[in-house]
Amino acid sequence: MSSFKQIQVLKQSKPGQVLSDSALYWKDYEFPTVINEYGGINHIDVSEVKPNFVVATHASRVHIYDSHKKTAIKSFSFSENAYSGSFRRDGKLMCVGFESNHAKVYPIMEDQQKDFDFENETESTNSATKPKKRPLRKFDDHLGPVHVCKFMRNLYHVMTCSDDAHVRIFDLATSNTIMKLKAHKDYIRSGCTSVTSDDLILTGSYDHTVKMTDTRINSVVMTVDHGEPVENILMFPSSNMVVSCGGNSIKIWDVLKGGNLIHTMINHHKTVTSLAFSHNYKYLLSAGLDRHIKVFDLANYDLVSTLDYPSAILSLGVLPEDKSLVVGMSDGLLSFKDRKKHDTEAFRESNRAKKGYNPYKYASSSVFTSSATDHIITHETKPHLRSFDKQLKKFNSTKALDEALSLKTRVNTPQATIGVMQELIRRGTIKAALAGKSEKSLGILIKFIQRNISNPNFTATLTDISNILLDLYINDIGKYAAIDDLFVRLKKTIDMEIQYQTNLFQIIGTLETIFVAQNNVTK
Repeated sequence: MSSFKQIQVLKQSKPGQVLSDSALYWKDYEFPTVINEYGGINHIDVSEVKPNFVVATHASRVHIYDSHKKTAIKSFSFSENAYSGSFRRDGKLMCVGFESNHAKVYPIMEDQQKDFDFENETESTNSATKPKKRPLRKFDDHLGPVHVCKFMRNLYHVMTCSDDAHVRIFDLATSNTIMKLKAHKDYIRSGCTSVTSDDLILTGSYDHTVKMTDTRINSVVMTVDHGEPVENILMFPSSNMVVSCGGNSIKIWDVLKGGNLIHTMINHHKTVTSLAFSHNYKYLLSAGLDRHIKVFDLANYDLVSTLDYPSAILSLGVLPEDKSLVVGMSDGLLSFKDRKKHDTEAFRESNRAKKGYNPYKYASSSVFTSSATDHIITHETKPHLRSFDKQLKKFNSTKALDEALSLKTRVNTPQATIGVMQELIRRGTIKAALAGKSEKSLGILIKFIQRNISNPNFTATLTDISNILLDLYINDIGKYAAIDDLFVRLKKTIDMEIQYQTNLFQIIGTLETIFVAQNNVTK
């Protein structure tokens, strides 16, 4: 005897959004590793050389992280707020700006397990015999907090920007100022240097302007007005375009045309705080206080992906080859989100070869493995039958329909109720199940039909049920006022649905006429 086949509850497949290759690329990240730090992470920088250390600046501390282990390998603690911790291009030095009008340069030591308290110029370990450590250079010519500190491309000059609205270039060898320029009228909170030129720098200020300066002539060569306080800026590698963000807008400017606006992107709901390029400069990433990271395709400036985070985002960094996204948030959370490792058989075999993997190395004599000729007996668990399935198994059609019309089933899974009705129609017992209903159960059935008959997946079945009901209870109309009222409501629902269908066909006819006329014109 064959086992009883349960009612299959079929769910309607919803049309999903077709994801582009770019969207799939930026969703291909693992669950993030989150570190809780003290104070908002105001700046993140990623070293360009392996092992690609990450420096995070927050409050009075600067931490350098191993991007693979997600652990802090160096911790700098100061007596004042620090800003803009940034690596030099060769990864050997780091510069930091401070609230008390100066900036410092520190060497990145090879022994990465030591923590130093640079402010007190003593090593923060228990050993008293360790040599003292001092900053390599200190620049203190500014009159306000230094919020921007970057190395120039030539490796020997350092650019600093301060709340005193001045930009200074310092010589790393002598600590002397080699360029001073009052470039803005308000606080300078963002800046960057060209990756291809030794002489071009870009600054953004709360006076709403972005300015490009040529250090050879000590003068501003381009000025653009963003329209809002500028929070962050980027320069393309060729230095022919720049990106600025402020408020909830991101703007791209053409340097070769004197600062013409190329495109404006307004996809954030709150202030955009940070910008970053992908590894190959194909995408632009933006982060904001709305807790989102937006990814734009720079070929057409379309939004291709959105990444969500738990808190407002202050800083953003992208590791080479987009291997990881590093995000700093206002509540001190530092997130590392690594790209997924797709483990293929070839990848596993290569790893085994490298490690000298032996499949029998750890096998003991008590280990048994099945062969292809073995007959395997599977254990079948007894299926759990729902209440209406139990009644169908007993061929109790009336009780099966009543169970399918229970409150929980008809509200949460109306498709199960429809499935029972279709099974009764297939068995030819639907009339027997619908006949002899009490006033209450008949009212429940009519309400269910009225609520779901407009659903295209249920219309055909419920139309047949409605016709059978009219045949069975045509002589009882007028006996119960409540039932009569439900039939009237059902008729109104059907009339409205017919009117909707008629209007839709009229619209389709009108659109087809327009399309035909347009095709004739183009021909």
